[in-house]
Amino acid sequence: MLQNSYDAATGLLTRPAFEKRVIAAMAGAEPQAGHCVIYVDIDRLHVLNENHGMHVGGEVIARIADTIRRSMAPRMLAPLRVPSPCLGQGDSKHTMDPMSRAPVGDPLTGRTLLSLELLGIVLGAATFAIDPLNFIRPWLAVAGLFWMICAALIVRIVPSFRTKQAIVHLFEIVALFVFAVLMTASTGATSSPFLSFYALPIVASALLWKPWHVLLLAVAVVLVTLVQSGLLDAMNDMYFLTTAAVALNVLAPAFAAALILAGFRGRMGATELRIAELAATDGLTGLLNLQAFEQLMEQHHRESERSGHAYSLLVLGVDGLRQMNESLGHEAGSQIIVAVAKAIGRSIRATDRAARMGGDVFVVLLGGADQATANGIAQRIRNNVYNGTLQVENRMVRATVSIGVATYPKDEQTSKALMIQADQRMEQDKALRRPTGR
Repeated sequence: MLQNSYDAATGLLTRPAFEKRVIAAMAGAEPQAGHCVIYVDIDRLHVLNENHGMHVGGEVIARIADTIRRSMAPRMLAPLRVPSPCLGQGDSKHTMDPMSRAPVGDPLTGRTLLSLELLGIVLGAATFAIDPLNFIRPWLAVAGLFWMICAALIVRIVPSFRTKQAIVHLFEIVALFVFAVLMTASTGATSSPFLSFYALPIVASALLWKPWHVLLLAVAVVLVTLVQSGLLDAMNDMYFLTTAAVALNVLAPAFAAALILAGFRGRMGATELRIAELAATDGLTGLLNLQAFEQLMEQHHRESERSGHAYSLLVLGVDGLRQMNESLGHEAGSQIIVAVAKAIGRSIRATDRAARMGGDVFVVLLGGADQATANGIAQRIRNNVYNGTLQVENRMVRATVSIGVATYPKDEQTSKALMIQADQRMEQDKALRRPTGR
């Protein structure tokens, strides 16, 4: 499969293309020449995505990429972008948990946490109602139940929590841990029938955190049980370690299951992100596909309606690709499509977004671009496509493109109508470029 050398979101090199350039530069360097690689990481980008939306994070990435290009010395290699799974184009259903970098906020995670909370509340309340005499400190049990009920309600009722899912899930895990401490303390600590409640925060953390974070929480649970056995149990010091061993035996299966679940969850989260990335990407060119582009465009159109800022669309078609497929073969046609995609990537700005609509047609969203700016970028794309030659079966092939430009709000008022307008103008441009008699 042919790969694009440029990241569609920023116009920077992709990692494979960058590595090839580094190898080539080192191979041709003087023996005493030095090389330096500068790694740039954006601080707290996941917080920005979480609070303001993934599209804002995408704009920040694009602006930083543009700043990097302007700051480079002439002899520096072209920069690259190493994609992060928490970054994407447009809106996303999921934010990223700050500890695991795994998607959170999905309905399954929320329902699972609620189920764990309800399980603890129901079991605690039922035990208190059936056997109240078993509670050495009943006021702690009442406090624990009240705390857990309030915590479960607060995170689902308070509006400000709904946009900060990662913080909400962390709070819920802490709430389950405090609940387990109170319930075990009310009934004899390590001899408590509620000792297994410590499994609730452990299992909850396994849904969101990395295995070593889960292990740290498990260590904290063990330390708390040791403190409880020393402070609350009526026993001699000689039974301290014996009681701790009993507690460990009770909790060990839960710890093991949680670690396995955390590892599985991490792999599943990475797989989900990879699937989402593949679902939004055209396999041949590495650009966005039409479905992902339409979602991004709808979002950008709503923002432009609110702000009153203009934006433009370019619809591009490769001229004569059908004839090239017939004369040179479909493999040659695919190479031409990839070459055009690369030319588009080199021609557009860091904040622009390009996609392959299908076949030989591409579309570019030019944020904040009026018609004059859009026409200038369209001409730059034409020049870069035409100037790039491609060798196919010992023949030099030169591609050309027809481009239609439409601008909001000058040409149309809806995103769909704007796309249709740009497509029609592309067909008109193609007709004008078509040789007479064909």
